[in-house]
Amino acid sequence: MSEPHLWYPLARDLSPRKVICHVGPTNSGKTHSALESLAKAKTGVYCGPLRLLAWEVYEALREKSVKCDLITGQERDQIPDATHVSCTVEMTDLSTQYDCAVIDETQVIGDSSRGWAWTQALLGVQAKEIHLCGNASFLPLIRRICHSTGDTVEVREYTRLAPLVVTPNSHVQSLRAVRRGDCIVAFSRKKLYKIKASIEKLNPQLRCCIIYGALPPDARRQQALLFNGSHEATTFDRKGQKKSRSQFDVLVASDAVGMGLNLAIKRVVFSSLVKFDGTETRRLLTSEIKQIAGRAGRYGSEFEQGEVTAMSREDVCYLKERIEMPDDDIHRAGLFPTREQLELLGAFLDTGVSRKELKSFWADKLSGARTTEQRMNNRHVDADDFYRTSYVLQHFRSVGAFACALTDYVDYVRSRKKSKGRRKGRDIIYASDSDDSDMFDSDDSVDTLDDGPRTPLSVLFDVFKNCVELGTDGIYFINDLDEKREQAAAISEFRMRFRDRYMFCLAPVNIDSKDVMKAFRSMARQFSRGDEVILSKKHIPPLIPPKGPDELLILETAHQIMDLYMWLSFRFPEQFIQAKEISAMSAVCVSLIDSALKNLRMRSTITGRGHSENEKKKIMVSGKRT
Repeated sequence: MSEPHLWYPLARDLSPRKVICHVGPTNSGKTHSALESLAKAKTGVYCGPLRLLAWEVYEALREKSVKCDLITGQERDQIPDATHVSCTVEMTDLSTQYDCAVIDETQVIGDSSRGWAWTQALLGVQAKEIHLCGNASFLPLIRRICHSTGDTVEVREYTRLAPLVVTPNSHVQSLRAVRRGDCIVAFSRKKLYKIKASIEKLNPQLRCCIIYGALPPDARRQQALLFNGSHEATTFDRKGQKKSRSQFDVLVASDAVGMGLNLAIKRVVFSSLVKFDGTETRRLLTSEIKQIAGRAGRYGSEFEQGEVTAMSREDVCYLKERIEMPDDDIHRAGLFPTREQLELLGAFLDTGVSRKELKSFWADKLSGARTTEQRMNNRHVDADDFYRTSYVLQHFRSVGAFACALTDYVDYVRSRKKSKGRRKGRDIIYASDSDDSDMFDSDDSVDTLDDGPRTPLSVLFDVFKNCVELGTDGIYFINDLDEKREQAAAISEFRMRFRDRYMFCLAPVNIDSKDVMKAFRSMARQFSRGDEVILSKKHIPPLIPPKGPDELLILETAHQIMDLYMWLSFRFPEQFIQAKEISAMSAVCVSLIDSALKNLRMRSTITGRGHSENEKKKIMVSGKRT
């Protein structure tokens, strides 16, 4: 694990690759420049952080007559003669060679949850030229990584195309002061709907769009189009001339607005600089403030100069201080265990051997190499690094063969230690001395381990996180595995092949939703029995127009379940047979959500005085005004 770049020998064969870093703030044109290079290349791949961005680049390349495929976890749009691919970063194809690759928002490489996908794309993509886009925080780390891979680094710096200013000595004291082109930022769904209701009550002439992470990507996109004025209402100026402007003047959004959407925002207003990040309630990081605030002002739009402010004087001062600060450098890149690594770890744990015995086994395998050339080919192998799958897979036809060889070896050494009259110091049997060549190359006995190690996958995630050795250079860290451990534990009772169980644990599951987790377990149960996987009515409620945020939440959850089904259907098409039906239902669900968001006009009385909590809920669901 101390040299993960060696996991990708095909990419190393292209060394030195040319890595071009496009660094600058939001709205500086850095990604546009990288995409220009991508469009000119004979073959290429775009790796984006969100489906929204993958869609956007896919459409932009198609408009330039570039034959491009779209590949995300939940959808495919492919043509036979495509030369380019636009995909989410997790879906990057590491088996295909490209002339050019663009990896967007590269600073996410240090994220505790998804950073591994950027590390994998950077280390493994087979491209002669790689363009990395993001803020300057990732530069020191990229230089260190490229030094280890032998790739060259070129840096291109960008500045904002339109100015961004923190409004001096002026905070927004009341939502009555909200004006056209504002984006009000809050960090909970409940708070967002409360702000939307208050703005529309206090300013009857204003309509609010709303964007937050739990909304389906299609719905977020439609809300962005509404706010930008793509759905226009015809009005007249003083001279009687027609002019167009959006029906929706204000945007209410979470930090989901910071990435993946092009928005014509005049002013970003932070309702708070404190958020709950899933673990703790904390102040926003400098990078988070810059990412969100940077959405204000858009070159070529009606609002070229961007403004940023807050709803308290203290927060405005803090904003100004943070925006003027340089970006904090990212020091480490995330890693996630591969299936092969977890299988090897499981095989090791199942044998019950000590680490000392394992090291002895590796030492024996190295010294038992039959030729000098073999020893040279294995020069990177460290007896202390038993996760190095490339070496294991060179010598064993399956993980099971490795486990059998290790068990046989340890049993032999232990028996020799117990036997009388053994020669002093002769505790190791060498591969070249053994008459039993199958000890190391066995293939027949162990395909039973294709069912996986006996150690539960949830335990393997724990052991991997706590025991893996990453070396002393400090370039890498293990991403947070807690969610994947919970997914593994949720389906641990169902019997399935290890590779299938691992794939289920990679699926996008909202572990905080009981309904999503129930559906996930139901899919896993049906799959483990070899049945066709069907989503019943108990998992997907009737798709009816919602009357308020509570009913909207039901549709949002239903869409998450359908999204999960679609993701699994691309991995297991033989059993997930409802893909076409679920895809159509998902489109209906998005349409209902989109329509509800356009037409939903709430009054803040739902949170006002004079109502009990139950009465407030009834009002919210019914959509009635009091």
